[in-house]
Amino acid sequence: MRRKIGCGCAIVVVLFLVSYSSYWGYTRWNENRIRKFREECLQHQSTSDWPHMEEVARRWTAIDPHTADPWLFLAIAIQEQGDLKASAAVLNQLPDKDPKTIPGLLELSALQFGPLNKPLDGVATCQRILNINPRILEARRRIIFFNAICLQRTKMTAQIYESIEFACEPRESYVYLMLGDAPIFSNGFQTANHWLQNEPDSELFLVARTVQLAENLAILKEPTAESKAQLERAEQILTDYGRQFPGNTVVLWYFLKSAIRRSDIEEVGKLLAKVPQDAGDESVFWRYRGWYHAQVGEIEEAEAAYVKSASLTPLDAQVWHELADVLRRMGKLTEADNLQHIAASGRQLRLELQKLKDAATVSDLQLESIRQYAQACGDHAVADALRKRLKIKL
Repeated sequence: MRRKIGCGCAIVVVLFLVSYSSYWGYTRWNENRIRKFREECLQHQSTSDWPHMEEVARRWTAIDPHTADPWLFLAIAIQEQGDLKASAAVLNQLPDKDPKTIPGLLELSALQFGPLNKPLDGVATCQRILNINPRILEARRRIIFFNAICLQRTKMTAQIYESIEFACEPRESYVYLMLGDAPIFSNGFQTANHWLQNEPDSELFLVARTVQLAENLAILKEPTAESKAQLERAEQILTDYGRQFPGNTVVLWYFLKSAIRRSDIEEVGKLLAKVPQDAGDESVFWRYRGWYHAQVGEIEEAEAAYVKSASLTPLDAQVWHELADVLRRMGKLTEADNLQHIAASGRQLRLELQKLKDAATVSDLQLESIRQYAQACGDHAVADALRKRLKIKL
């Protein structure tokens, strides 16, 4: 019996050694094969022999699809031959678990936002990057800019605060927060119009293009007869969009803003009734509700609406200004004076920031002003993040 057990153990050991030897041999053989693929790709890359590099890289992806290198070499070879669309398709196959994938996906999103003009795909790629690593600043920047151009205020604001949480917020995001209720860009119309080329029926881009144009025309200091006519045409198009896209919050925002400028209380009430229930996190609508309640004498309701708006976007100077007026009507004079002081500093800072040609050029001095304003507004997330960025000691 002992001899049989001993023989059995010996057989198991031999089988293990044979299996281990086979596995080790295959691993070495596979590593040599991959090393040869890499060397061949690098050789073809050094001589700009893109067709042969593509051929080698394709064979490499077939045996090693779960690492990034073969896909990256293949994408480069195809892109150098001028086929950007095919190169993007290859980059899209990068495996998420490889550390080299993120730079490849950033290149993919650059192609999608750039020459391929596929911004919706670009946003999806950036979100994929953030799912892998939420601290990638460039992915945050591209999503924030996209939402700003498209006037998706709630999404833009949420993305900024999330980037602050992960300490990877773009510098310009603080300017966007200060201008959050109306992120209008001098090139907003051109950008949205360009994005429409590959998405001609996109509600998102159609509305953004027209509102960006209308807002830029509306703020002209010296409007001409031509610019007035353009604004009238833009507003007619937006009226048509209001019927075509009922419940579109950007269209509603534009006409609510216009009605409040005219002090048209009845029209504001009608438009507020059209705001979808799922727009509860849109702070600007809470501010407009506050304005409406204040105009019809519903002071307590106005206060509640303004407080709700301020809780969603604490850096909105206009909401503090209007809340101060309501508190004054309620006899809360000290509180009203304090809020009016905060509002005045915020409005002055906003005017200064609106003069920037590029939000990314905001100075450290201006960021410090934003920090102080955020502290006064009770937005400790922004204030603390700016304190760290500016290296201010407590």
